[in-house]
Amino acid sequence: MVEFLIKLAGAWIATWGFAYLVKTPGKFRLYAAGVGTLGWAVYLITEMVSDGVMMKNFLAALAVAILSRMMARHFKAPVTVFVIPGILPLVPGAGMYQIVYASVMGPGEMVGTYVIQTLQIAGVIALGIFLADTVQKVITPKGFKKI
Repeated sequence: MVEFLIKLAGAWIATWGFAYLVKTPGKFRLYAAGVGTLGWAVYLITEMVSDGVMMKNFLAALAVAILSRMMARHFKAPVTVFVIPGILPLVPGAGMYQIVYASVMGPGEMVGTYVIQTLQIAGVIALGIFLADTVQKVITPKGFKKI
């Protein structure tokens, strides 16, 4: 449990710092960090249940996109203010590192495997965000403005 909370704190700090770097308006930084932390929590919880890398990233990206839409509607702000910092903990940086490391230091035959896995992870993150946006646009009740 302590390890879980430490990982969430790390995700919050990283997301808040990234929101600061990309000049997210100050009044939204805490909320953007919360979105990223929730996405990472979904990732970690899914990791306890399933070992599938794609499922963990898909569900976490879906959670980030849904919460970002809710925040954007509540604060009357663009969705990108929350979704861009929110997906930071999910970005497959380790995969990109492995690609470069295997390219430079070897084993060269692993480069293709790392490239495919990294592209799959990036693809399911994009799919999760796209699915949340599409579903929201389809089921928005009459009288509500689509954002």
